[in-house]
Amino acid sequence: MHEIILTQSHDHVTADSLMIAGHFGKQHKHVIDAIENLIAQTSAEISANLFIESSYLDSYGRSQEIYRDWE
Repeated sequence: MHEIILTQSHDHVTADSLMIAGHFGKQHKHVIDAIENLIAQTSAEISANLFIESSYLDSYGRSQEIYRDWE
């Protein structure tokens, strides 16, 4: 298991989807799917305040999807 590294942003403690996947031993794509399902079931106003879609470069230099909260 990986340690979740929490950061503080706008007076909120945050973690991104990649950190969550590593901590719980899940594939990142499954965490992304779960977040997208949650977004689909939640009002746009609420989900916009919970998850911010972003990207990062993986070890091969490819752009990959990631969700961050409270930028």
